Amino acid sequence: MESYKYSFKNNNVLQEVCRKLENSRKRYGRLYKFEIHIHTPASSDYQIHEVKEDDKKVYYKDHSVEWILNYALKIGMLTQQEFHDYLNNFKAGLYGQEYMEKLRGRGLDYLDFKEYFTYYMIAYKLYKEEIEGVIISDHNTIEGYDKLKSMISYCYENAFSHLPKKDIWVILGIEISCSDKNHVVAIIDENNRKALERFIEDNIVSDQESKYCGTIEHSLTVLKKIHDIGGKAYIAHINSSNFKSLTGTYKNELFNSALFDLIGVTTQTYKVESTIRAFSKRTSSDICVFYESDSHGINTLGVRNTWIKMQGVSYGNLLKAIFSHQISVYPFHKPIIAPTFIKGIYIPENDTGFLNNTTSPFYFNFSKDLTCIVGGRGTGKSTILKILDILFSQEVENKKTLNFISKHGMIYLLFRLKGQDYILRFIPQINPEYSEDSLYYYAPDAFKRTNNSTLKLNDFWFKLYKIRTGENKGQYLFAEIQKQVDKEIILSQIYRKHFSISTIISSIESNDFSNFIKDLMFSGESQIEIDKIKNELYYSNKTDFLRNAGKKISSIQSILHEWSTNITSLLQNFNLDNKDVLSINLENTYGIQENYIDIIFGEFLDKLEEDNNYKNHFVDSTTLKWFDVYEFIKAQIGKLGALRFLEALYLKENKFLEENYPIKKFITTKVSEKTITHGLEDANKVRIERLYTAIRNHLANSRRDLALIIVKAYMDNGKFSMKFNVNAREDIGASAKVNMKNIEELSLGQKVVAILTFIINYGKYSNDSTPLIIDQPEDNLDNQYIYKTLVKSLQKIKNQRQVIIVTHNSTLVINTGAEQIIVLETKDGFHSHLKAQGYTGNKKIIEHIINYLEGGNEAFQRKIKEYNLLINS
Repeated sequence: MESYKYSFKNNNVLQEVCRKLENSRKRYGRLYKFEIHIHTPASSDYQIHEVKEDDKKVYYKDHSVEWILNYALKIGMLTQQEFHDYLNNFKAGLYGQEYMEKLRGRGLDYLDFKEYFTYYMIAYKLYKEEIEGVIISDHNTIEGYDKLKSMISYCYENAFSHLPKKDIWVILGIEISCSDKNHVVAIIDENNRKALERFIEDNIVSDQESKYCGTIEHSLTVLKKIHDIGGKAYIAHINSSNFKSLTGTYKNELFNSALFDLIGVTTQTYKVESTIRAFSKRTSSDICVFYESDSHGINTLGVRNTWIKMQGVSYGNLLKAIFSHQISVYPFHKPIIAPTFIKGIYIPENDTGFLNNTTSPFYFNFSKDLTCIVGGRGTGKSTILKILDILFSQEVENKKTLNFISKHGMIYLLFRLKGQDYILRFIPQINPEYSEDSLYYYAPDAFKRTNNSTLKLNDFWFKLYKIRTGENKGQYLFAEIQKQVDKEIILSQIYRKHFSISTIISSIESNDFSNFIKDLMFSGESQIEIDKIKNELYYSNKTDFLRNAGKKISSIQSILHEWSTNITSLLQNFNLDNKDVLSINLENTYGIQENYIDIIFGEFLDKLEEDNNYKNHFVDSTTLKWFDVYEFIKAQIGKLGALRFLEALYLKENKFLEENYPIKKFITTKVSEKTITHGLEDANKVRIERLYTAIRNHLANSRRDLALIIVKAYMDNGKFSMKFNVNAREDIGASAKVNMKNIEELSLGQKVVAILTFIINYGKYSNDSTPLIIDQPEDNLDNQYIYKTLVKSLQKIKNQRQVIIVTHNSTLVINTGAEQIIVLETKDGFHSHLKAQGYTGNKKIIEHIINYLEGGNEAFQRKIKEYNLLINS
């Protein structure tokens, strides 16, 4: 469906919905691209163009203005005409003291034109590389901080109009040369700048030309002193540090210090783990790693970056990200963001819906990563999931639920599918003038019952629009997708279903978890072709059935073989990656399928027992009994499966079947006077083709039942078994022996966490990028399993696949680092409204989490006090 097929138009209602949802999306945590530890001309070894390998280094101080302008031309910052204008003006003396005074009047204070233009180039490159955070750390000085910050601010407003500029946050920092030959980068809040200036004055020789530049203190002391003035310090480019000359006592104290929780590296291949383990019991997961730029020139900006997740840039948020680095700091590579996700829900102002902000629309957005919906009981959390289910599936479980959702009036869902934005509108087909039990309450043909008893809503309940941006900023244009088949294709790709713990428990209690898993794995498999084949066999006459059944079953076998091959390959990879947690295996169900033939033979054999005509008990006037055929077919199915047996039978692969089980081995009636009297030939002496032909003809008389057996065998092909490591819990420890048990042997809580772990982790292997939506995953689980297994699984996938969960568990919300928290509240029990939304790094959001998930501040403080008393006793 290409855009040229659609007519995009203005739509004021949809425009308002999109604007509201898009404008509110800034409230959740997102990734910022950082250039950490960069140098400017304030560092004596700044180069402009860093020379690699053995070429001779040329420093900034040795470059001419003409060389610098020519470099700006080479990197695309200047056009040929701009280069000549700058150069001619410089040679004409137009960039002297008078020009510099004019720049100072604009807030740009530089020594000369050369310095001004070099900072101008740095700003250009940072904007070009779409950097959003810069930690400036010149050698033993902060003189470059104000110069770069003012240049970036100026350029944002006045330069590089051809670049898609983002705000760049410049962070105050310094690189300190320590006496133990380590380099320490210190960063501090600009509001605390005076404390850093006092530290520099008391501890650092800042003369860039002096070989004594730096401090007499060793790095551990510097870490402590920076901490004492409210800053954060770390050992920079630790991959080039030499710890061999340091004493063991010093290294032990340094690497085990609580302040040693952040390091910088300038190479991706450096083994952080080996360095830490050499001097400490800590692991690399305890240490936050910055992939440092350590740039000394324009050409090395944007090469080495770290992505940090925050809700807005601030020094406090940076410290929080470092503290929760496992889920907030991503060195080396930006996490892959799923191209498919639900953006938000919008419900216009109404009086009758449960989700109701009274005097304003009810709307909020979802994070692309992890959204947690929280609130007290009965605040509408699960209602959100029901809305997603109904609107995306166009089905509803019953009229009661449909009535409840319809009372909200129009509902809008904004979503992105593979980079394209869409908006879905739900239009209730009800007449509120009639009572809910009236025949006239719903529009004619509003829905129909499906095979699983749900209500399939008719097409006119929904409208789907494709979105594109208009020519003006903030303008959207919309094109309606008219064809029902096109709508269904789009909606099937964005959403499958939400997982309810109650549904999972129901499957567990009925020992139906294999079908639960199969349903998950079969999702995406088209049932259309299978249904088509079934109908062709079901409604065919006997002649056509005998002619075509073999080929039709072969088509089904091909579909099944492809699925089985893919699943087997996926499970191999899945089991390898999850070997210490769980494993899934696919076993054949041929033993179960032996009984399928009872559908045809059961009643037939019962009638034979009552039939006094001796000859009717035998196949084609031979001594082979129909009871013998029944046993023969059961044996074949037990070894081959129902589909393969029927395929071979109707493709006349008699030789293959004979190699498997010779039919004459099943003959139980010997030639006797009675058999001769009734005209029965010795079955051992007749051609086997005659026997097989008789069996094919007999089964074809029940071709409708046979068609159903074929589909049943397809659907029931394979049984999934699951094993789970019951020692996968926090209190046992990493050294605990892996103890894999079959799911039948597990407790209810263990079964739930096993299936949840599978649901969460399996999407990676099946390339399922649809949003993963789970209702109260913590139910029936203890906190140890939640933290050890569930939290880790969610942390792993949330950057690649959107996750939305309804939860009452603070461990899930905090430890997963949810990027968006939706807080719902009800005051009267009849209506729910949006109390707040935002990132876990937001103080107000933390207060709501404490209030709703910890029982309030008083209860939380008491809990902390009790814990501290026990821990410290």
